[in-house]
Amino acid sequence: MTQENFDQMIEHTIECLFDTKTSNRAVVRDLVRLWPQIQILDVTFVLVAAANSVDSWFAKGSPSREQSTAAYKMAALVSLDYYVMQSLKMPCGSAADLQAYWTKCDGYFLND
Repeated sequence: MTQENFDQMIEHTIECLFDTKTSNRAVVRDLVRLWPQIQILDVTFVLVAAANSVDSWFAKGSPSREQSTAAYKMAALVSLDYYVMQSLKMPCGSAADLQAYWTKCDGYFLND
């Protein structure tokens, strides 16, 4: 994965976070759908990097910072899914494996 790829994913994530038609869950779904080959922890990295960028652009108390809070929450939930996948000895090498886990065990990110 190159820095350019990460930058593209982070930019896409930020755009989605501020798109009023896109739910926070859909932001994560889109990352997994668009980049199924990335590692699961890359998904969390992108979410945290996007949240950090938003935090740096807006002053404390700005309503726009709610989007960073949402991204941090989604990163935590993806990390939890990764932990559960490992605990269940499920494949957890790529974002595509995350999609399979959601389909089989936990549909939170599949529903809005």
